[in-house]
Amino acid sequence: MSKIKILFLGDYSPSGNWGNLAFKNGKKFLSSFYEKIQSSSYVMVNFEGSIESKYNKQKILKSGPTIKLHKDSIRYLSSLKINAINLANNHSLDLGINGLHSTIKLANSYGIDTVGAGASEQLARSPLIKKIAGVKICFLSVA
Repeated sequence: MSKIKILFLGDYSPSGNWGNLAFKNGKKFLSSFYEKIQSSSYVMVNFEGSIESKYNKQKILKSGPTIKLHKDSIRYLSSLKINAINLANNHSLDLGINGLHSTIKLANSYGIDTVGAGASEQLARSPLIKKIAGVKICFLSVA
């Protein structure tokens, strides 16, 4: 059996100046950390925010910040070869259910798995099961 390296990354929320720097500088923005991502068997990121689309420009009523992210934030993760995003957090519904659906749909269109949220309660509670290097691994994400 080959060695399996799973990397979990913390909150990813590329907005404002940070987002602009990341999108403009690509892989160079993460330089030394990029090598750790590439040498991992599977990489999951906590995706803090919701993708804005023409269907969900309205933020929900809540206390605290609303994090609206551009679709390029998913494209950027794809360019880094990120495998999955965790959506069980306090910002996944910042743009309502349509924002969550936009995020999941866009991630899946880039081949990025999602866990921790879904179109139904059953999907939201479903684990992500992946076969990595011949081993079945279950990811469960709750908030």
